[in-house]
Amino acid sequence: MLVVTDSSADFAPGQVEGLDIQVVPLYVIFGEVTYRSGMDIDHETFYDRLKSGQMPRTSQPSVGEFVSIYRALAKQNTEILSIHLSSALSGTLSAAKMAATMVPEARVTFFDTGGVSVIVGWCAEMAARAVRAGWPLQRILQLLERIREAMMGIFMLPTLKYIVAGGRVGHLKGLVGSLMNIKPIMGFDLKQGTIIELGKEFSVRRAILAQADFIARRFPPGTRLRVQVAHSRNPEGAELLMERLKALFECHFLPPATIGPVLGAHGGEGIVGVGLAPMDIFEGLA
Repeated sequence: MLVVTDSSADFAPGQVEGLDIQVVPLYVIFGEVTYRSGMDIDHETFYDRLKSGQMPRTSQPSVGEFVSIYRALAKQNTEILSIHLSSALSGTLSAAKMAATMVPEARVTFFDTGGVSVIVGWCAEMAARAVRAGWPLQRILQLLERIREAMMGIFMLPTLKYIVAGGRVGHLKGLVGSLMNIKPIMGFDLKQGTIIELGKEFSVRRAILAQADFIARRFPPGTRLRVQVAHSRNPEGAELLMERLKALFECHFLPPATIGPVLGAHGGEGIVGVGLAPMDIFEGLA
């Protein structure tokens, strides 16, 4: 079995080293120029251009690109597990499903993670680890469902400008103008595949620390958690959140991930967020 995901998955350096994961790039568009995320444009270049005032757009991979990838992979192994960002936030999964109908030699199974960034990354990583361990497809799908059910993804936004311009959370539009100084705390509803507003603060520091308070409402103090903080050019904020979580829970930290262009286009520079789930889900694989 082969694992496919998309470039909305934010991996830390070395996180998936030695694992067989095929990453299909989404597109980032500045003006009339289109870049393949993670291939034609790196994170530093992306944020430099964003900081200069250029407003990017993002786009899903084409059906044809998925066809090419599935066809090539089917020559190695006809069983493919394709894991993608929320279908409520992107048409990537729809494009992948359409492509699979054009590659009859491949048996493609799909999984909608319901989220973005480290949520997609964890699902792809754990699927690849399970494949390497020899797990059958149904057992891997059960694991992915457990991860989606138990995982919590939360992040703060230092500005509303990009996420409102991107149209990902239209209900926030009413906050623009008189409340431009607020720092929203957002979360993923992984069942619905949507982004929801959890709260708001008026300083970046308080918005970062408030994430730990929301997490503590779900997990009792001392809970053993697998944790990965992600940020967009805010390592100090990432460290602040890690220290706070370390004081509350028994944390197994993965190296921090850098938020890539797919989410960064809608959140901008300075985001700090975290993905976490009970450690016992990953026993034998993490």
